[in-house]
Amino acid sequence: MDSGAFVDGLADRLSFEAVLHRQIAHAYQFRYTHCVSHVASYDLLIDEKWQDVQRSKACWESDEAELAVKETVAAALYLSKQRRRLRSVFGHQVYFVLSAQGVELAQ
Repeated sequence: MDSGAFVDGLADRLSFEAVLHRQIAHAYQFRYTHCVSHVASYDLLIDEKWQDVQRSKACWESDEAELAVKETVAAALYLSKQRRRLRSVFGHQVYFVLSAQGVELAQ
């Protein structure tokens, strides 16, 4: 299950709990809970920038990307702590797609 991070601008980002709720609700609404095998964490994309409400393809600078790296790691940590909850929600084991990104190798 995708996290929806691509469509959420910086000003529109949700809490990690709200994102997980959105993912679960989508699976129930469209009746594919039995098909869910992986859940993606809610990363903060660094290969595009938002200005006003317009998104453009432009990689963040290294110092700007620190925020995205911290947010992406926090999202992965949150999701990794939801293993039992997701097993209960879906009735089977689900795996995670935990994002990794950065502008520089150290990130």
